[in-house]
Amino acid sequence: MFKAAAQSQLKFRFATHWYHGTFENSYDLIKAQGINVMYNSRRLLDFGPGFYLTTDKEQAKRFAVLKQRALRFNRDQKPCVISFELDPNELMEKYDGAFFHEFDKDFADFVADNRKKLGLQHSFDFVYGRVADGTELVDSTSDYVNGKISPEQYLKKIRNPKYEDDDQLSIHNQEIRDMMKLVDMNLITERG
Repeated sequence: MFKAAAQSQLKFRFATHWYHGTFENSYDLIKAQGINVMYNSRRLLDFGPGFYLTTDKEQAKRFAVLKQRALRFNRDQKPCVISFELDPNELMEKYDGAFFHEFDKDFADFVADNRKKLGLQHSFDFVYGRVADGTELVDSTSDYVNGKISPEQYLKKIRNPKYEDDDQLSIHNQEIRDMMKLVDMNLITERG
């Protein structure tokens, strides 16, 4: 456990390139108007509504392709990965953040709080940590919130060993976008 937490902390502290998986039309909107950190306010997400990034370009790519395949109206969209530069040390100096480096009860409680109802359920400017995943995420969150399963059972259902190293940084303060430099965008051409 300690080794995984230490690796997660180091990944965050030394990452200067961050990636966002999305569609080409979203990139055009970001390029024209900038990032809107609350654009997904109608979705239940691990760390609440915000602008999500990862240190892993392949993870961002996987997310964009899965998003395209998930809904019929997305199938004509062109998935892409947007690269940003963001200094995590400056972020920590200027803004209030939360960190979830381990799959533990604190992570479980935070994810459940953010996935049980719409809207931002915390006051952090940014949150960094693990990624909840799994086919039972919605049902198991409901069961956990209603006391039907333990924290350990919930964590087992939302933890996917295949994506154990995935991470996410969610931005919840619109001012942070001024610290982010858009570097480039790469269309995802393979459908594999």
